[in-house]
Amino acid sequence: MIVLVWFCGHGGLLSDGGNEVDREMSGDGSVDCSAGVCGAERLIVDAAVELASHGHNVHIFTAHHDKKRCFEETVSGAFPVTVYGSFLPRHIFYRLHAVCAYLRCIFVALCLLFLWPSFDVILADQVSVVIPLLKVKKSTKVVFYCHFPDLLLAQHTTVLRRLYRKPIDYVEEITTGMADLILVNSKFTASTFANTFKHLHLRGIRPAVLYPAVNVDQFDESHSYKLNFLSINRFERKKNIELAVSAFAMLHTLDEHAFQKHMLADATLTIAGKSFLYDEAETTEWRHGGPPTYDSLNKLFEEGRTKEWPKGSLEEIVRNAIKSWEMELSHKIRLLDFKTINPQKFKLIVNGREGLSAEETLRIGSYNALLKNSLPKEFQYYKAEEESFESSHDAFRSAFPRGFAWEVLSVYSGPPVIAYKFRHWGFFEGPFKGHAPTGEKVEFYGLGVLKVDESLRAEEVEVTMSLQNYLVAY
Repeated sequence: MIVLVWFCGHGGLLSDGGNEVDREMSGDGSVDCSAGVCGAERLIVDAAVELASHGHNVHIFTAHHDKKRCFEETVSGAFPVTVYGSFLPRHIFYRLHAVCAYLRCIFVALCLLFLWPSFDVILADQVSVVIPLLKVKKSTKVVFYCHFPDLLLAQHTTVLRRLYRKPIDYVEEITTGMADLILVNSKFTASTFANTFKHLHLRGIRPAVLYPAVNVDQFDESHSYKLNFLSINRFERKKNIELAVSAFAMLHTLDEHAFQKHMLADATLTIAGKSFLYDEAETTEWRHGGPPTYDSLNKLFEEGRTKEWPKGSLEEIVRNAIKSWEMELSHKIRLLDFKTINPQKFKLIVNGREGLSAEETLRIGSYNALLKNSLPKEFQYYKAEEESFESSHDAFRSAFPRGFAWEVLSVYSGPPVIAYKFRHWGFFEGPFKGHAPTGEKVEFYGLGVLKVDESLRAEEVEVTMSLQNYLVAY
């Protein structure tokens, strides 16, 4: 029997969001300390369950474990999960994610070192900085599971970023080489490891390949005589889902004899996944106590829309991205809960005015940001400077009780710079600042340019629109 401790190196085996998503939001490409229910975490849990079923003692240490949102096996009692350091920050003002990740991991390692006896094997996951600490106890062997070199996921675009990442990248390579055994999840990652950590390669250090665990019992009997290909990923650009489509298309150029019992014409490709935009955390702080409901607005939209775009089309993606951003801006309190924007780079520009940062936009609200103008006060129909976030939303919710619908009319270019035309409409069915409702439709049109990063998070939104008809209605 082997007594094995599984040290979750990214500091959070089970929690509120995928580590790849958090890494992207960090801006510095670091491994975040609060990983979620994603592929890397699934691999750890499956391996732990299998080892425990063979009689080995398995113990998982991590910096965060959300029992309300985690893999079932981690709360079933199959093996213990111990949490240290959940109080430590994940970032400092949306920066220094890598440093905070290292600190959380080091804290867990120190607790393991001083509060627990020796283990036969420690498997550290993802973050290698803890390996020297874990090897202090000479009797313990350390295995490091490298999902992917972190330095390749980090941005090195500016001098400041390169200076910031230089020591981190150096430490990653040096400490990775200290493990007794290095594992990767595929031959592709093994070749990437060799090309990235060239000093380790020259020293003869070669990672072994340990493929993700799969329950093969389900394949004992054939359930289909057709070729069925399945791709499951989050819908984000870095997952390169188009590769699956391209590879599937190439099937029809191959020799039919390579697939003796299968007709290529009957082959299918299924692509499934979920956008991180719709995966809200338990810790999200909502302005009105919980996520909004849009039943009446959705009904207004369906009744008044002029365009119906195909599922998965660029137009539908742009529409959903803008609506998700507006939802977050109206209903979330903290920028750290936003998933549709890059908080450090975001800027909102309306009709050529000076751009507003993410903090400024959240503080004043979407109505004040869009309706602000430089006309003399006596000519202003709506005085944005005199309104707060709350008062502006109260006023327009009163005037438009069914909401104000939004649709994409055209998309002229795809990401990363998306140019589009839109339409906004609603019915003036409630009082507005002493003006009686008329019941008439109010609508306006505009053009927008949305600059996004690789995860389709907005970095800049520029809107040009005429609000004359909108404001004259009052």
